[in-house]
Amino acid sequence: MKEFVKKIALFSLPILIGLLAVFFIKADREFCYNYIKGDCDTRGKLFYKRLETKSAGVDYLFVGSSKTMNGINDGLIEDSLNKRSQNKLRLYNAGYCRFGRNLDFLFCKEFSKNNALKKIFVEVRADESTTSHPMFPFLANGREILQGVTALNGKLPSELYNHTLMNLNYLRCELKLEKKEKNKYKLELHGYNNIDRVMEKELLEEFYKEELNKNKSVDKDALEYRYSHYYLNRIKTLCEKK
Repeated sequence: MKEFVKKIALFSLPILIGLLAVFFIKADREFCYNYIKGDCDTRGKLFYKRLETKSAGVDYLFVGSSKTMNGINDGLIEDSLNKRSQNKLRLYNAGYCRFGRNLDFLFCKEFSKNNALKKIFVEVRADESTTSHPMFPFLANGREILQGVTALNGKLPSELYNHTLMNLNYLRCELKLEKKEKNKYKLELHGYNNIDRVMEKELLEEFYKEELNKNKSVDKDALEYRYSHYYLNRIKTLCEKK
């Protein structure tokens, strides 16, 4: 039996080492933003175009969920501010549908690399998300994903899988086994997502009743909120360094 286990281990070791090497590959940023599975209204591709155009610049950045994406008209606010100021401010709405403070942090870090951000506006919520954003493994590098271990990331196994699979696809593209997708989107100076959908009155009333029946005594120091706290603190640290 010991001999059998030994053979299995010897057979598996090279595979594990290979997968580990693939996991830590740093795919180029255009590939990552193009690859996002389940991208929200192609915002990943639009964000990349905004990030790579250094001349566009960003002064005020908004991050959050679809509430920010659909609710903050950065172009309108920018025009209003610039009418009252000689310094032309540039605003960008980097809101992205679904929850996960780690993606908020990642966008703050990405936009701060080539922009002297003056302010970052972070969406305030009645309740915090307790896990990772589903798009995070496609945009974060391997080291950043593993940092979620200390913050009790419940989605870590799926993130390891998705990130490794993305890097395998990137490797295939680099070896010319697959064709790499190019970002053909035009530069959008603002990120506000103008939609005309309105919630029906009946659904709104039902939602309101559910909210009234919820337990309002939420312990924000509870263990399940550790993940959000971890990345909110990282956003705070990032701002303090700037």
